[in-house]
This record gives sequence, structure tokens and C-alpha cells, in this order.
Amino acid sequence: MPEALRAFFEEELVFNGINAVTGDYGQPPLSSQKLARLIRGAPSPDDYREFVESQKRLATLSRIDDRLTRVNEVQLSDQAAADAVRLEELRFKARSGAPWPVKPGAGDLARVADVGWGVIFPAQMSATLQDALIDALQPLLEHRQSQAGDLFRIYTGGAAYRFGERKDQYFARLGVSPGLVDPQEMPFYLMLVGTPDQIPYSFQYQLDVMRGVGRLDFGEDIEAYHAYALQVVAAETGAITLPRRATFFAPVNPGDRATELSGNYLVKPLYDNLCISAPEYEVALTHEWELVPPFLGEGQATHAHLGRLLGGDPSQQSALLFTASHGIEFPPDHPDQLRHQGALLCQDWGGPRAELRRDHYFAGEDVEDGADLNGMIAFFFACYGAGTPELDQFAAQAFKVREKIAPRNFTAALPQRLLKQGALAVLGHVERAWGYSFISPRGSIENQTFITAMRILMNGCPIGMATDSSFDMKYAELSSDLSADLDELKWDPDYMSVYELAHRWTANNDARSYVVIGDPAARLPLGQDSRSPEEQTGVSTIEVPEADLDADFDLEASETLAMSAQAATAEHVVPLDLTHEPAVVAFGLGSQFADLRNSLRDFTGQLAESLGKAAQEIVTLDIRTYTTADLGGMAEALDAREEIDATLRALTRVEFDGDIKMYLPEKLEGGEHQVLWLVHKAMVQEAQESRARFLATMAELATRLLDSLKIGP
Repeated sequence: MPEALRAFFEEELVFNGINAVTGDYGQPPLSSQKLARLIRGAPSPDDYREFVESQKRLATLSRIDDRLTRVNEVQLSDQAAADAVRLEELRFKARSGAPWPVKPGAGDLARVADVGWGVIFPAQMSATLQDALIDALQPLLEHRQSQAGDLFRIYTGGAAYRFGERKDQYFARLGVSPGLVDPQEMPFYLMLVGTPDQIPYSFQYQLDVMRGVGRLDFGEDIEAYHAYALQVVAAETGAITLPRRATFFAPVNPGDRATELSGNYLVKPLYDNLCISAPEYEVALTHEWELVPPFLGEGQATHAHLGRLLGGDPSQQSALLFTASHGIEFPPDHPDQLRHQGALLCQDWGGPRAELRRDHYFAGEDVEDGADLNGMIAFFFACYGAGTPELDQFAAQAFKVREKIAPRNFTAALPQRLLKQGALAVLGHVERAWGYSFISPRGSIENQTFITAMRILMNGCPIGMATDSSFDMKYAELSSDLSADLDELKWDPDYMSVYELAHRWTANNDARSYVVIGDPAARLPLGQDSRSPEEQTGVSTIEVPEADLDADFDLEASETLAMSAQAATAEHVVPLDLTHEPAVVAFGLGSQFADLRNSLRDFTGQLAESLGKAAQEIVTLDIRTYTTADLGGMAEALDAREEIDATLRALTRVEFDGDIKMYLPEKLEGGEHQVLWLVHKAMVQEAQESRARFLATMAELATRLLDSLKIGP
């Protein structure tokens, strides 16, 4: 394998990202020697000529004449200052050797209560919109405040982010110290609310070096913010529980060395590593996981199959989805750029220079309206998978100019869509994802950052913690080393090989640009039980040992037991204890235990009969959700046992064998649909759990009764 991997650096380098108009690579293939010249900012005349011609060609495609904007002295000075500040913090983090970037004694990074949580708004956002967003996010804000206490912050007004500020300027204005995080000064977990035009990606990169940072950007869609807030709270309060299942999706397109790299040398080794619960020197998984073998290459990683993984087929839903592919890119001001840039190119595409059709890539609008992605987290290794900056940083490094690659900074549409359909977070890449970042010129696979991030996520830790201990730490180390290397190369051009320089530079840029879309404190709602993934899904089968229920039981209905089972309320059920009546009264058995202390034999007979009568009633479980315009009137009607004036909005029928049928209205508005679905789904889950507890207790009781019947005459 080392020889095969080294060969990738010795031939022309091919980068991720396919231009939707040309069907070819967005960044043309180039040799390691040429890339090294561009990294060092010393292009040859031919390099510059090819670059300009390439931009003119793209300009023609999108009917834009001027594609380059030269950086003036002020911009260069500002950028240099920002880079110097960031580099110093990166060096500090790399030198510290601390596992987490918080000051000693701050507590557990996985606990919001220990390290705090805050939300940062942009100062340029209108007061009306800001107030509306705070109202919409109120469920999440209240939830985080209850966790963080005094370490909860909302940065608005004078504490809001002012456009153009570097992180060091923002910190100085707020009195926040650089270096290790002091949660008393500013929380570790920070959520930016607003577009990257209001709070730029450069600020997010700087802030993310020492903190767990995420971004929530739905534009001015107030309902989407509110639905997301409800979703996170539901996931963290037990209303949503997902199976411990992870899925991997990786096209390997014909003749395409970029996806050959990502499929065979990123996804496959990552999958193999995660199949081992506790490899030596790795983060050990705390629970068993079901890892679905990768959908890899021909006949597997298709557009249709990705649609099924993203809500099209509930039986294939996973808690965690990892994809590695090309991200689609467009020329600036192309009419489809804002909607489709960063969409995931699938196996359906025939490879470089082949025709590229719309059905070859999966975009946000391809996620079905009814897709249930509640609680999932996705990880996209793809160019522009999380977002696109207005200006290309690669061109600035190579030619000291900023290539305009978009009309403005924007968040990718696919992650936004997933969060609107219930996903908690998406980890993705801003700008290009560099495929050469996970292999080295020496022929080794360097995928530790991906392994660490996935393992921490799979252990139920916040996504901001997963990225900080992986990509942020790698960025800190690589940036510090790369800066020293570039300085040395100014004096000794032979200091390192062009292959090594290409590797270090692409790995550094790759690690910097991973960002979280969503709340950085969000975590997979995995629960703490040890049930199999099948048992944890909505379609579950409850098995009762044959010895626990006598086949001769009477199956006539028992009204009291039926009401207890079908109501499926959330009341606490006390574990079975035959010495305390409340344990059984909680199940509605009531007076049947009045003679318990007098005659065990009479008791067993009565209970056996009651269990038999209950069995028929719990064969089918119905959960109905209603809405009403007159809540007070409905309460009075219920109290008086009169007919209620309410509209049935959702119905779920759960058969005893686990078969589920759900019925929803054909038309519901966005926000209403999301809230209604969350409430109904939570009740379905609670009803199933309540029935499972009921049956488990009855089975245990039946076993004891059978044992008691063996007692002498």
C-alpha cells in the first residue's frame, strides 16, 4: 500500500470538487511541483497565465466579466494581523499538550454545566429580526440556561459581534482573555446565529481554535429556528431515542482519482477501525454499535440510495451518517449556486469530463418533505459541503489576489434542509475539502482526526467536543509547523520536498475549514439502555417467554387493564414488589390485590384470570393526537365525560407484533407540522415503552405465580 499511496503525490494531483457546468474538476489537476510554487506564493509566469485563462473561461460560463479582485495594502495588513493572532493561539494550543482547551479545574468538557454555553448574534442584524429569533429559540435558550446556570450567555447589543472584527478585537472589547478557556469569562460552547455574511467564516475559524463553535443559519425563516429549538430539547429530554447505527456512503466514480482516494483510503479504513470497540490507543466506544457496511462505489453509492438514507426509507435511518464524495460547485452568480453548491455528487456520474446531470448529485431540495431525520447527525467530507466563502483563499495564497467564487458568503442548502427536517447538526467543510490531507507522501494513511471525531460522537458527547479534540487540535499543530516550514523555505528552498509541502499545506487547510452547522452542544440522542438497534427503533417486537404466559389464559377483555395499557401515559411505574400494593396499583389492578395477604392461592387464580383478560386488549395500541381551538372547553368536556370538540391530527396504530401504521393529514404548514410531529412521536414512543414495561412486569409476575403454584397442597 505505501507505494500505491506515494504514487498519488508523484502524478498530477486531483482535488475534490466538480464544476456543475463543465463536468470537470473545479481546481484543475496540477503537479506537486506547481502546487508547491503556489503554496509558497511564487508562481511562474506560466502558472499565472493558466490561472487567468481558467478564470476567464469560468467567467464566460456564468456571464461575469471580472473574476479577480486584487487585495489592497490595508486588506493584506488586516489579514496578516488576523493570521498572526490565530497562529499564536494555535502554537499555544499545540504546545500545551492539554486534552481540552479549558483551564484546569473547569470540569468535564462533555457537560454544559461545567464549561457553559452561549449564543452570539451579529450587531448588524435588525432589532426586529433579532427579537423574533430570540423568541423562536426560547425553548433551546431556556434548556441551555437550566444546564449552564451562571455560565449561560446571550451576546447581543454591545456584546454582539461587529462586522469586520477579528477574534482578538472582539475578545478585547468584551474583556475575554486569550489562551485556555475560562468559562466564567466566556463559555466553551458558542452558537453563532446569522449568515456568514453577518458573522464571517474567518471569525468562526478563529473562535473555533479554542472553543466548540457551531452556526445556526436559516436566514429569516423564524419557524425553522423555532422547530430546531424544539428538536434539540426533545432529543435531550428523552422524547427522541435513536438506534446506535452508523452508515457510510462513498462514491468511487470511474476514472476519478479523488473519489478513489476518499472511498478506499478514508471511508474503508475508518469503517474498519470503528468496527473494533476499543483498539489500543484509541477512544473506546462505551456501547456496542451497528455499523452498516459502506455503500461504496458501483451500484451502492447512488442518488436513490442516498435519498433512502436521508429519510426516504425509515428502516435505513441511522443516528450517524458519514459521506465522502465530490461537492458540486458553480461559477459565481450562476442561478443554481446558492441552492446547489456543496450538493453531494453520487455514483451516477460517469467520471471526469462525462456529462453531469441534475440527477447525478443530491441537493437540499432532494430531501423529501416528510423525511424524518429527528436526532441524527451527518458528517460530509465534500467541497463546499457546509458553505462557501465569497473569496477563494487558495488563490489568495498562490497569487496574492482574491478570486471571487460566490456573490456572498453563504451556508450550504443541504445542511440547512437536514436541520429543518429534524437533524441536530451537520459537520462539513467550507470551501474545498482536500483529499490529500489523509494520506502522506510516505505512503501512510493519516485519518486519526476522523477516527477521533467519530468515536467521541458515538459515545454521545457534544459535537463541538468531537471537533475540538480532532480537527481543531490537528489544525493547531499543523499551522504551527507549516508557518515554521514556510519561513525556513525562504532561506533554504531544498528544506523539504515538494510532496511534503503539498501534503502539509492541504492537511492544514483541510483541518481549518471543518465547521459545525447547528448547536455545538448537540449530541446524539442514544439513551442509556442496552437494547439492540432493532428494539430501539419505532418498529419493535416485544417477546415474552412461553413459560411466562399460560396458553390457556382467558383472553376476554378486562376494562381496567385495557384503559391502563391504551392510555399510555407518562406516569412513573414502580418496579414490581409484592410487599407493596402501590407497585401493582400503578398498573390499574386495584382491588384485585385486596386479599393478597389472606390467600396466595386465591390471589394467583384471580391474577391469572386478569392477565388473560388483559392480553386481548393490549394486542392493538392506538395513539391519537388532537388539536382544539378551545382548550378550556375541551378540559371541561373531558371532566364531564361529554363529547369533545377537537380535531384528530395524527393516529398511530401499533400491533402486538411490532407492526406500525401512522396516519397524518395530507396538508400541514411547516412549523405546525414539525411541532405536531414531535409531540405525536414522543407519545408513540412513550406508549410503546409503557406497554413494554407493563408486559415485562406482567411476565415477571406470571413467572412468580407459576412458581407459587408448585407449592404443596
